[in-house]
Amino acid sequence: MLKKFSYKILSDKSLILEYYSGDFNIKEFIESKDKVSKDNDYNPNFDIIHDFRDIKFQIEAEEIFQYIQHISFGSILFGKRRSVAITSNPNQLVPPMLFKLNKENLPVSVKICSTYERAFSFIGLTINEKILVESLFNEIKNSILQTDRS
Repeated sequence: MLKKFSYKILSDKSLILEYYSGDFNIKEFIESKDKVSKDNDYNPNFDIIHDFRDIKFQIEAEEIFQYIQHISFGSILFGKRRSVAITSNPNQLVPPMLFKLNKENLPVSVKICSTYERAFSFIGLTINEKILVESLFNEIKNSILQTDRS
């Protein structure tokens, strides 16, 4: 399966949307996070929604600990924010769960769920924001599918 990653930063909502599909190892996952952090609109205090439902993580437990160490020391990736991972199977659940359990020095609140509705509630979106964000996630997915067909 082809690796695909796309994101949108909604500065006016202090929100980052990330969508992943395909097989990702820790190096590729870190590269995707670095790409977002280099965006001019990036703010480490923006809340973030990760849609992992189409990803297959190829990440070992010890790599999650290395990732946490990497971002804990001098990284601009994490500020004080809420981060929610949307998952649909055990492979997608384990890395975010390990992150949540071991993020002791990071000022981020983490939730793992399986629906947009739960994710949006955790972030605190209004009904109009929920409609907008869900349509943006659909746009992201559709644009990735379009490039796969090209």
